[in-house]
Amino acid sequence: MAALEAYGMKLIAHDLLDGWGGIGEGMSIQKTRDGRRIMWLAHEGPPKNFTGVDVTDPRHPKVVVQTELPHMKVRSNSLEVCGDIMAVAYQTLEHGLQPAGFELFDVSVPENPRSISFFDCSGPLSRGVHQVWFVDGRYVHFAGGAADFMPHNGLDDQAYRIVDVGNPSKPVEVGRWWMPGTRQGDKEPQPTRLPIDSGFRAHNTNVFPQRPDRAYVAYLDGGGRQESKLLSRNGALAYAAESMRLTTRLMQVASWLLVQRAVREGDMQADAACDERYRLSAEAVCLSGAPEEPLPMGLLDLLDRSARLYDRVRHLDRKMYLEVGEAEAPNAVLSQFDRLRDAFAGAN
Repeated sequence: MAALEAYGMKLIAHDLLDGWGGIGEGMSIQKTRDGRRIMWLAHEGPPKNFTGVDVTDPRHPKVVVQTELPHMKVRSNSLEVCGDIMAVAYQTLEHGLQPAGFELFDVSVPENPRSISFFDCSGPLSRGVHQVWFVDGRYVHFAGGAADFMPHNGLDDQAYRIVDVGNPSKPVEVGRWWMPGTRQGDKEPQPTRLPIDSGFRAHNTNVFPQRPDRAYVAYLDGGGRQESKLLSRNGALAYAAESMRLTTRLMQVASWLLVQRAVREGDMQADAACDERYRLSAEAVCLSGAPEEPLPMGLLDLLDRSARLYDRVRHLDRKMYLEVGEAEAPNAVLSQFDRLRDAFAGAN
């Protein structure tokens, strides 16, 4: 197919995965012992489980393995590879079905993945595992149910769980957290159900090796997506556009802050941080006015807060890089770090 270009990106290859696309949220790259790079992909739904693609030559991807799910009421929407071990999530369509949990595979020979163990999460109010996070070779963090996790409401069926896979043949749970009040027996009051109720449950569980004592847990909390379905056609288009604007603002700010931290920790030279490509950008998108169509209050609140955050960082960016001469810029960057730390002191 013809190469496409958009915003500095160029399509260099496309593969139909032997006619079985529909890739879900799981994608991970493995560097094999023989120097190849294998891209592992989780399928969004049955009948396929996962696919391995050799992308050593990114212009000529090649499917090397594709596996099947045991039945049509289970999916493997998420996976992660660390070294030669791959963790694959299994989530069932309904409570009480199997397999529901995650499986560890030895993928040292990508063409022949070998099952090492299966961690069972099935139960009367469990659909298994929705998402896995496995980046340090020791712990699998995931959003999922359990045989002994009994929520008041069946929609709240995914807790944050941590499993030690130091011995991959015998995974052991070592930690668990859920929104207080959602489990039967909790002393906290149950959360107030929203008018459009899609549950209060964990969705993503990210823990970075640089900060292993901190988990970033994304929780579903109700009807944002459902609210968008009630909008008019123009409102739905505005919802999509403003959601992208919100994401762009946050990604711009996050990228800018990561560069500043890299300079402060000595991983990047201050003069390199002055390069235009590391500066805050996308102002044409991020600084637009209020939406013309009525939108859900939750989205409007996030848009307002993201706009104020972007403007705050934009002020810092200009002060650090534009209000000083070119020769002074690196020193100005370093001199502003204490102010930057103070400005975001409450963000930890």
